Amino acid sequence: MTDDPTTTAESPDGRWRFAAGRLHSATTTVGPYTVDFFDRWTYARFLGPDTLALGFESGQPWDIDGSYGNRLWGIEVLTLDDDGTWKVTDYEHEQRQHDEEFLPRSIVWNPQGTLAWLRDGILECRVLTTPRPALDQIWPQAVQYSDDFRLVDFWFDIPGPWTDLTLADDGRLLLAHGPDGTDHIDLVHARQSPDGHTWHELPPHSLYRPSADDS
Repeated sequence: MTDDPTTTAESPDGRWRFAAGRLHSATTTVGPYTVDFFDRWTYARFLGPDTLALGFESGQPWDIDGSYGNRLWGIEVLTLDDDGTWKVTDYEHEQRQHDEEFLPRSIVWNPQGTLAWLRDGILECRVLTTPRPALDQIWPQAVQYSDDFRLVDFWFDIPGPWTDLTLADDGRLLLAHGPDGTDHIDLVHARQSPDGHTWHELPPHSLYRPSADDS
């Protein structure tokens, strides 16, 4: 596969553009980190002038001796340092089936440790107790496969007809927008509201909180 030519994005200040799998400015072009057996970028969106969220898929090559690695889908969040270097600041991935595509409609992120995305009618969100430490730029790891798993406050996935997400600057309130209106999700108390006034807890079967046995 190759990148979808529509997987492009431009920073709000117009200084950077993501296209053809690379970040371009008036003076330089750089490529983001890619996982082993990277296949394609499936999503790109600037979350500010210095933050880029990307969705990706990887493949699983094989030869006469068998296949290599696992097919993955994932999210990569890049931020721009003061020295002008783009670095991987957050990273998530999971195995995917051979015919499974990762085509998120929306991804939002906050440096305090919140990452949420819409995919195939499901809103998934990961909330950390503190920001992730600096990631290894050579081999960044997803939270669930690293020591950072101890930072997970809760994780949830809920279905809904939403088409876009916005996240409050402090990462405490997630808004899921759809044709029927906007749902408010309180990321401090793990509760949901259709109007921002009447609240109910997130469904227990959709909410995961790690236990001491998970660490």
